[in-house]
Amino acid sequence: MKQKPVLFGKIGTRNSFIDNNRAEVLGVQLGLNYANNVRLGIGYNQLYSSSSVFDKQLFFRNRGGMITNVANASLQLAYVSICAEYMYYRNHKWQLSIPLQIGVGQAYYEYTLNNETEKFDKNLIVVYEPAVSVEYKIVK
Repeated sequence: MKQKPVLFGKIGTRNSFIDNNRAEVLGVQLGLNYANNVRLGIGYNQLYSSSSVFDKQLFFRNRGGMITNVANASLQLAYVSICAEYMYYRNHKWQLSIPLQIGVGQAYYEYTLNNETEKFDKNLIVVYEPAVSVEYKIVK
């Protein structure tokens, strides 16, 4: 980290798990790259393709208990993060690294009924994402 850092940007998707179910997360990062060995930055991440396994079905009843409307609520998740990445192997085609992200954000359910969008079950979330990354460069 003695060399002058270079600005980097990164956009990508990754697989994660929510309640033992696969979830795809879209992330954007911006930060500083030190000698192509260490990257430090900030990011914004959100649930990209919410599986229907996370959906909740809502039933709206009148005073008599009869169901008047039904709506499907989908899970929404977004968080900001700080990120660090250490590249432990690199040659002209391959790069192996250990990225780490720690983030804070919000998760909630969202549904639309009668052209009005409603949110409920809002919760603060804290995310810890350790990983191993393998990249193969097709183009220089």
